[in-house]
Amino acid sequence: MRILAVLWTVCLVRLCYGGDNGKVDSTLFNVEEAEKNAVKVLKLTPKKGAKATKLTYEGLTVWEDKKKSCLSAVLYMDRDQPTLAVIRTKGIKSGAEFTVYKYHNGKKWKKGNESNHKKKLKELQDAARPKESTETVGDNVEEKAKPANKPGDVPARRDPVKTVQHTPQAPSTNKPDTEDSPVVQQNLYTPTQQAVKPVTASSVQVDSTPIALDLNNPDKSKLDVHTETELEVSLKGYTPKNTFHISSVLEGDKELWKSARAGHKCLIAQYCAKDDATILYLEVETSGKCSTRYSEKIGNEWTSLKENEFNEKAKTMIGESGKNVSLNITHPNRLLHKSFNYSFAGNVVQLTVPNNGVSVKKLMDAKKEVWTPGKNEEFGYAKLYTKDGKAELVSVTLKTSTTVKEHHLELKDGKWVPRTNSDAKIKSLVEPVQWVSDFNIDLSTYKDTKECTIFETELLGVTTKHFFPKPGNTAALVKDGNKELWASINPSDTCLSCLYYKGNSGLLEMIVIENSSRRYKYFEKVNGEWSEIEKTTFNSKLNEMRNGT
Repeated sequence: MRILAVLWTVCLVRLCYGGDNGKVDSTLFNVEEAEKNAVKVLKLTPKKGAKATKLTYEGLTVWEDKKKSCLSAVLYMDRDQPTLAVIRTKGIKSGAEFTVYKYHNGKKWKKGNESNHKKKLKELQDAARPKESTETVGDNVEEKAKPANKPGDVPARRDPVKTVQHTPQAPSTNKPDTEDSPVVQQNLYTPTQQAVKPVTASSVQVDSTPIALDLNNPDKSKLDVHTETELEVSLKGYTPKNTFHISSVLEGDKELWKSARAGHKCLIAQYCAKDDATILYLEVETSGKCSTRYSEKIGNEWTSLKENEFNEKAKTMIGESGKNVSLNITHPNRLLHKSFNYSFAGNVVQLTVPNNGVSVKKLMDAKKEVWTPGKNEEFGYAKLYTKDGKAELVSVTLKTSTTVKEHHLELKDGKWVPRTNSDAKIKSLVEPVQWVSDFNIDLSTYKDTKECTIFETELLGVTTKHFFPKPGNTAALVKDGNKELWASINPSDTCLSCLYYKGNSGLLEMIVIENSSRRYKYFEKVNGEWSEIEKTTFNSKLNEMRNGT
């Protein structure tokens, strides 16, 4: 199998004299030169103490706004002249941040927009590439990777190949405090470029064999089967082993679900029974997008349920006994908990949150005890970190009367023990992947996409919508409908996650990589308008949401 040999590299060279430094106002800006996809770019950052309300090149005004200051700018060069510009600005009075797109029409600089910029940038990249190259494609956000030529081949990517790896870095100065942040320190790694194993666009198992799951007679050589009884409810869980995927679900000769097309598969099935009540929960993936299916057995017939109907059936099964239950972190019971799988900065994570009315007295890993709450501690949620499908580290977020805090435990010599330096452990669990595509995060989107895992659940009493780029996909821009909140400037800039908290107003916690450093950004939405706020203000307003004030 032939893999593209040239790795994605960006070599930044600070210009000390001459060159393009002399063409930009050196009293206002520091200048760095880079090359991306055969196009030379100049990165400009204001000097310390400088107030840049104007950007010129060779005396010609590229951008000017006396009400805004320039935070950074990137000029895209056509030979020795800039032809495109992306400028990040900030309102001098309002503090609001904006992205400005400009292009040169051959005579003067004109105002552009995002879509026009992408089109012109692709044209510039295509023109700059050697004509004999046949393995390159454009670098604009919307472009798709070319399919592989034959089964087993790596899909053709844009050239050079961009890979995503995660390595240690110094903590950013604005990371959230453990006591205040709703989703506490996830890890301290940032994307860099290294050779890594390739993955397919959907980052799922390749060339897996379709199998049928018969609830009456599951094939344990091809399926992992988990059974337990909690609150007098009998649960059976089924997941396919590594080289298989579930293409149909049966009960004897009755077909309950069947794959409708290629890329359509069942990931998890849970069968729950108590007395005469029987319900079925399925997690299904369709071309990288995940969804759920619910069914109820009445007599000998199965009927479909809506999510709210399934939840009501689950409450009826559990009754008033949802207090002080055990949570099996490797096989969460969907009657008692909600569970979500996602990727964050190269780590495979499973978030498990108890349903309303359910309180957790103990975390278990099958028959091994993981954690029990201390005095006056209330379980909030758990994040399980895995590698190659095996549980390695669990992060428990809990609440007391005064604070929110986190415990880390690792599986060591068959036992779960406290882990103090969790960052090093999390780093060891990173699974690097090859770049698949760039995309935009849109906060108005409610359903999973092929590039982004999206789900909504309650965290410590606050309804929270989560956005996590899927493996190999990098978020270059964050917006809410037509309103842009953040955009990448440098080739390595990316958004790692967005958490959107919903209350009387909206709060947004965004984790991004800027200038190879992790940064946390905080926003508030009031009367339909987003504005950036300070971390202390964010934490105060989030605590008000949690406390219902």
